[in-house]
Amino acid sequence: MENEFLRIENLPKLATRDKPLVLRANEHERQALAKRAAIPAFEFFETTLRVTPNGTGTFRISGKFKARVTLVCSRSLKEFTSKIDEDFSEIFITPDQYQKLADEGIEERDDYEVFEDENVDLGEMAAQLLILAIDPFPYLEGDIPEKIATSGVRVLSEEQARTEKSPFAKLKNLQKKT
Repeated sequence: MENEFLRIENLPKLATRDKPLVLRANEHERQALAKRAAIPAFEFFETTLRVTPNGTGTFRISGKFKARVTLVCSRSLKEFTSKIDEDFSEIFITPDQYQKLADEGIEERDDYEVFEDENVDLGEMAAQLLILAIDPFPYLEGDIPEKIATSGVRVLSEEQARTEKSPFAKLKNLQKKT
């Protein structure tokens, strides 16, 4: 597997840095990431992060990633642009720390990553987090597929669906009486 956004960095060295680290994907990397994520395009992708020591052999990597992506509406199949702007925090531990946790009987958890040496691919970490942040069923607000709009089927907005009487409204009334 090709690493689309390779950014190998030294964690102890970054932990002493005063300024946050900014990682930006170039055009080629964005195209490769879009292919991996199975979306039409990444128009922009940037991650800003800080590395702080979090105990012996443990580092916290926290920051924010921003992206502008082209998605396909799962209702109408029309393409549209969406922005992603999310904070993240990850904990990286050494194999020794991992073994210590295992010896203490703490089960493996998803909230930390084990790293072998002082160098970690922060680009891959950011790419994975970004891909997880993409809505798996994106839809363009207010977009109604052509087939539904012309078929005579009445389509309600979310607000209409909440306010109109549902078939269960009478059941709610019965529940209140008992």
